Amino acid sequence: MGLLSDRTYGIGGPRHRMVGWLSEDTPFGKFEVLKSILRNGDSILDVGCGTGLLVDWLDNEGYDVDYHGLDLSNKFLSVFAEAHPELLDRLSEGSALSPFNEKYDVTVSFGLTSDLNGVDQAAALIGNMVESARDAAIVEFWDETLFDPIGDGIPPKSWSIDRITSAAKRVCPGCDVNVMRPLNWSDFAVVVFKR
Repeated sequence: MGLLSDRTYGIGGPRHRMVGWLSEDTPFGKFEVLKSILRNGDSILDVGCGTGLLVDWLDNEGYDVDYHGLDLSNKFLSVFAEAHPELLDRLSEGSALSPFNEKYDVTVSFGLTSDLNGVDQAAALIGNMVESARDAAIVEFWDETLFDPIGDGIPPKSWSIDRITSAAKRVCPGCDVNVMRPLNWSDFAVVVFKR
């Protein structure tokens, strides 16, 4: 199975279950990391945007941002566009491992890294996100293999914080690389601030 193959988690069900979240509130705790970084008026690229749950959180928190979403799954993007038709022209189908064409104030990726195959792909993702970010890139990683979050019998990969931060420093040697933890008990976010 390649990166973000058209694997689905129940197309036709609730949007949070379609992308593998156990409950509707699961991703919202992950997004809290944005509160110290994102400002109203910022442009944001959501890499692996899925069905648009970050937009729901941004709306709930009262953010007014220039949102753009990217996902490899046309099915997810269709569901996203149905939930948020006002953003249809800001959604793109594409790979997280291909360079992005635009610049954004902040680039983010939540929940995508379970589809990456190793640290080299993680470094490529971080590199693409840093290259497209004016201020910061945020990538969330699973850090535990003790549970199966979507019930498919495949536990998420366990990412070493040291290996991921080393990869981030390698692709952006002049950047400040920070780890924010815990977003919840199983995740950490690597935040790369550009100077």
